[in-house]
Amino acid sequence: MKQTLSRFDLTMIVISLVIGMGIFRTPASVAADAGNQLVFFAAWIFAGIVSLCGALTFAEIGSRYPCHGGFYNIMALTYNPATAFSINWATLISNAASTAAVALAGTEYLFAVFIKDTNEIADIYKKLFCIGIILLLFLINYVGLRMSATMQNILMMMKIGMILLIIVSPFFISNTHAIFDSNITYKSFSLLAFSMCFKSVFFTCGGYQQTVNFGADIPDGNKQIPKAIITGFLFILFLYISINIAYVSSLGFQTLANTKTPAALIIQQMIGEKAGIAFSFLMFFCVMGYVNVCMLSNPRVCYAMAKEQLLPKVFGEMHEKTQVPRASLALFSAITIVTLFLSTEFDKIVNIIMFFDSISFVGLISSIFYLRHKNISLLSDKPYKIMAYPILPIFFILSYLGVTVSVIIKDPKAPLIGLVVFGAGLAMYYFVKKSNHQKINNP
Repeated sequence: MKQTLSRFDLTMIVISLVIGMGIFRTPASVAADAGNQLVFFAAWIFAGIVSLCGALTFAEIGSRYPCHGGFYNIMALTYNPATAFSINWATLISNAASTAAVALAGTEYLFAVFIKDTNEIADIYKKLFCIGIILLLFLINYVGLRMSATMQNILMMMKIGMILLIIVSPFFISNTHAIFDSNITYKSFSLLAFSMCFKSVFFTCGGYQQTVNFGADIPDGNKQIPKAIITGFLFILFLYISINIAYVSSLGFQTLANTKTPAALIIQQMIGEKAGIAFSFLMFFCVMGYVNVCMLSNPRVCYAMAKEQLLPKVFGEMHEKTQVPRASLALFSAITIVTLFLSTEFDKIVNIIMFFDSISFVGLISSIFYLRHKNISLLSDKPYKIMAYPILPIFFILSYLGVTVSVIIKDPKAPLIGLVVFGAGLAMYYFVKKSNHQKINNP
């Protein structure tokens, strides 16, 4: 019997794709860039509104075109195969880098309990441990879609539990702080500071777009995909606003801006220093959830490109029973392991990831105009339709162009790396097309 996903499975996938390691790490970076609470909370609320516009638009896109590897197929339909391939290639590299970076960050939480040394040898051990985790999750996903989805649901519930524990922390900490403390002098409101926050907050809010890759894995996808995206994202927004209030209230804004592990600090204040050990283990399992869902989603993009003869034929094979593109899963796992050893600082990696993501987001969200204009609906004559069209997708596009600008200002090297990867994708596309043409003419 063919394995499929339920709406609950897909909703948990949406939540897992968005809530990775970022919410336990990036609020500190946002606070440092913001300089005051007004800019801090304004950035999170603005990112939430923009992301909700994106989520609603992706809900319609997924409803209109539910298929395996929907990301690539939709862009190929909207633009052309060359553009779709180069953007998807860059996105694949970006997702692999994000997977590697998050896995490494989570491992650091775990290693901090046992190894205090941070020299190069310790870093190598961390990366080797990450490889072991990636291989373990590779095996779980290799077994079948149903097992990986069940694993994902369990890990996601653990992560939600951790977030809820942090949210209630102000009720258990005696020395709490005012959300807006008038007695402390902060940096004045700055539009530049506000824009500098974009990179981190949008990194933490992204990922839900990968849901369209599961269009063919859920029955009645044209109806279930929008419901899963909307339900999942509204829940995410509630958690994000609540947890950031807890961070500021429990730690104080200044402390938040000067730490890299705000969640761990809160747990220590709530329960005691020994609780940090248990928290580190739980944090590690949260990371496993994010890595697992990335390994669940991204191989389907490789599968879609292989079906278009843009990757070797073997990557376009889907196991009939397990519904797993096993060769594509192996390819993405290998890319993740390679990027793991190229990873440096977390914030630098985020800059590169966000440059890639801003381009791919704008490219994919723009497909709504083509799908609407051509009235394309793959499975239904009545797909889900967003309200306030075309205002919502246009607002989303303009906002993400702002993210691109902020990344360029923050790290001028990031777009250069991005252009190299995009160029490599185009070169690979035309090389493969030329090779396929020669095979046809010279069988």
